[in-house]
Amino acid sequence: MNMKKTAIICAILCVFLTACSNGGSDKESSVSTSGTASVSESSSVSDSTADEKKADFYAETVLKAVEFPKMTKVETPEEIDAFFEFNTANFADYALYMNVMSVQLNRVFVVKPIDGKHDEVYAELKAYFDDLIKNGAFYPAQESSAAGAVMGETTDGYIYVVFHEDGEAAARAIMSAAS
Repeated sequence: MNMKKTAIICAILCVFLTACSNGGSDKESSVSTSGTASVSESSSVSDSTADEKKADFYAETVLKAVEFPKMTKVETPEEIDAFFEFNTANFADYALYMNVMSVQLNRVFVVKPIDGKHDEVYAELKAYFDDLIKNGAFYPAQESSAAGAVMGETTDGYIYVVFHEDGEAAARAIMSAAS
């Protein structure tokens, strides 16, 4: 196993252990007993915070659109930069979710690049997307997630990456929410 994969696995385990030791209070989305992500019914975002929290709104829309296993929100720039090798200094708004300790390969990333960094952020997310499809799917459930993975952009400039066997349904939900 190469050093990059070892570092990523260690980082993911650290997030999982931190979430467990904190009772999962602020690192996880709520999950219903059926295993689908559950979010507050007050999904309408006020105008004053709409731009600041739109990535969260879009991510929650995706999490409600298709059935996901328990998902963990990766929140701090240090964790994001370490786990995914992204440069969060180029993100104006973001919401990143992943499943931890599972044979599945689910991810939901929604990112708004800062002005002037769109191409750089898109390239970074695309490289991650391509690498995970090519090198990250080892189990049948992971292969299904990789096969259904989608990447796109909303009309208001948010880039999304969804790893799920029904990524197309997730993409339709986010595009509908953006219109």
